[in-house]
Amino acid sequence: MIYLTFDSNIWIYSLDDSWRIENQLDYIEQWINDGLVTLLLPEIIIQEWKKNEPKQVLHREKILNDFFKTAEEILPSAFFSDYKSLEIQRTIINNQLQRVNSVLEKATLIPIDSEIEKKTIRNGIDRKAPLHKKSSVADAIIVYSLIKYAEANQGNFFFFISNNDSDFYEKKNIHSDLKPDFERLNIKAYRNLEHLNADLKTFYGLSVNSDFEQIRKDRIKRKIKDQIYNPEYLEISADSKSSFIQNIGMLDVILNEPKPTKEQIIFTLALVDSDESYSDYFYNKVDNSVWFKILKAKGVFYPQNNPGIIKLNEGVNFPLWKPLIYLHKLSIKIKNGHEYQIIEEIISLIKSVSERPNDNYRTWYFIIKILSNLPKNKIAKEILIYIPTWLSGSTDRMMQTSELCEKLLPKFLTDIPSNENVEKAEIILKYLFTIEKGDHLKLKSNRSFY
Repeated sequence: MIYLTFDSNIWIYSLDDSWRIENQLDYIEQWINDGLVTLLLPEIIIQEWKKNEPKQVLHREKILNDFFKTAEEILPSAFFSDYKSLEIQRTIINNQLQRVNSVLEKATLIPIDSEIEKKTIRNGIDRKAPLHKKSSVADAIIVYSLIKYAEANQGNFFFFISNNDSDFYEKKNIHSDLKPDFERLNIKAYRNLEHLNADLKTFYGLSVNSDFEQIRKDRIKRKIKDQIYNPEYLEISADSKSSFIQNIGMLDVILNEPKPTKEQIIFTLALVDSDESYSDYFYNKVDNSVWFKILKAKGVFYPQNNPGIIKLNEGVNFPLWKPLIYLHKLSIKIKNGHEYQIIEEIISLIKSVSERPNDNYRTWYFIIKILSNLPKNKIAKEILIYIPTWLSGSTDRMMQTSELCEKLLPKFLTDIPSNENVEKAEIILKYLFTIEKGDHLKLKSNRSFY
């Protein structure tokens, strides 16, 4: 059996997603209903949740009020007047709470016993996690109850989900005070539901009903059916208004799709092209690699799209080339062991942009950041010959040189570097030390590159 134990903060954060068309609770609910997963919760979680539920209502009322006050400054209030009523807002909040409560009601509860209480007191005195930084009694009872239950029910799969880094984790791993019990009893720790659900599907054989994804897609299609940007519909929709809030809501739905449909792609690209605000929102949100080939086919990575200096009355402006935000997010995924299939294409884009440069230090700074996240064996010496281009221009080079010295150069000098990596490091150093004397940035002799 697969047992899931959630920290109380996971339930609070899940409220933000519980009303969305797509959310991680969809999977948890179905797997619990199908008997594939058992929700395992210490009684204290239910107690904490019930105790804090009135506070959550007040907190979420404030969130909604603040949201609509901000929206009123951007859009005519007629776009969302219905949602400003207290009755409608309370209905939204009640639906959110009811969804979480319906899941909690199906949980198997672990009673709090004297053994757990004594262990909590003892480890609190010894300052052991999760009691090592503050008096996190509730957190301690949650994790100690799980450990005791797993001890008595060995041979099952146990998962602990919490994003409370300070109490339960050391860097990326479960805290060393908890690690021996977690490893011995096959308890795996996750920070979020999305990662957990993905692994349950991939490695533990959990699936959803055949019509599950289709039902979700149908809901999405109904939402965007009349919003697809198509010239045939422009005249028909001439009397309709455009709502930024509703449209970015649609973007959120589409960007959460692992494989967006043709209609979703058309809607998204048209919306991004229609206004800078949508473009900003898109590039700050998108992180799925499926959009890489879509954007590449659209030509957004062409070197000519790299913006140059904009001269103003009182100086100059260096615009950010927004697609680099997305490429940087992909590079972080590559650094973390994912999306290796697009490494060569990203390097090819870097080469293409570097061969047709525009004077924009922000572009070169991002390119160095992206390159620093790629595997060192994929960074050929030939790509490093463009460093003079990345350090050229009419402005200070502090950001580029800092990234080169602190991120890219050390990549090739870790552990015992191979001859090839030493050669790459020497190329970087050669270009750093040949920065002209009169430039804004001078490398000081006491600067350490190692």
